[in-house]
Amino acid sequence: MTLAARDKAILAHLWKQSGASIREMMAACDIPSTSLVTWRLRRLNHLGYIKPRPPWSERTHRLTPAGLLAAQGFEMIFWEPAAATPLPMDPALEVLP
Repeated sequence: MTLAARDKAILAHLWKQSGASIREMMAACDIPSTSLVTWRLRRLNHLGYIKPRPPWSERTHRLTPAGLLAAQGFEMIFWEPAAATPLPMDPALEVLP
């Protein structure tokens, strides 16, 4: 999934200033309202780019390794490993009722 320009701007801002508040990110990323910043932060959290802030903190979220790469301009590529074939059951280990 590709990120929008404002999502990338939020990640880059969090990378440069890790303790940014919602209003600081709103001004720095040219986002018109705090609710849009909050919505984008929830979306980035759902996608795994940031970790939510602790409840006692007044500041914002932290970057995950994927978020750090995205903040630097890299794109994460996810893949699934090939499914392994199940091992055959040993008849000696079968449990009889």
